[in-house]
Amino acid sequence: PKDFFLQEFIDGLSFNITVYYNGRELKRIFVSKQIIGLKDVCNDNFKYCGSLGFYYTKYSREGFEYIKRIVNEFEIRGIFGCDFIASKGKIYLIDFNPRIQSSYECMETCYKKSFFKYYINAFSGKEIDKMYLKRNCAKIVTYAKKNVIFSIKNYKYAKDIPIFGTKILRDEPILTMVKACNSYESGFEKLLRLSKKLCKIVIPF
Repeated sequence: PKDFFLQEFIDGLSFNITVYYNGRELKRIFVSKQIIGLKDVCNDNFKYCGSLGFYYTKYSREGFEYIKRIVNEFEIRGIFGCDFIASKGKIYLIDFNPRIQSSYECMETCYKKSFFKYYINAFSGKEIDKMYLKRNCAKIVTYAKKNVIFSIKNYKYAKDIPIFGTKILRDEPILTMVKACNSYESGFEKLLRLSKKLCKIVIPF
């Protein structure tokens, strides 16, 4: 092709910071590590494949400063955040999401709390309650590696479940799995085993 888009590739840790802003006070409420391009569950090296949280990283404070600057430029309220990549001692802002994000399910699981009312409350200027982490969480999104028919009636930890018999095209998500756990590493390993099994038992067409 004559026209193309060239983008720099940055290899490093991908993480997300979720914040709450009510028009007066900005609070960091969640940090998650992002799973990108997991070959066991997708064909694409750059596709979002899940999250691990709560994730502690030395880069979260610097990332939060980035978000402060964005909030000062735009009239944004609610629960939202940014994706970053940390590489060679630096962080790079990759994406700003002025909306509820993919890490939302993990955040609610870790706090054992629904956050929807807080999203609404932010537009009324209300402060968010104090939050206490109760556990960790692992999340995996499994994609179709070829055209398949969804043929599973019951599956552990499953979210976003298609209707039985739905045709799912290659590279489209089959379902999401979210698991509460003491260690997100062990939770991730369990979900990964289930995800690999899922890829084998769906029916191709």
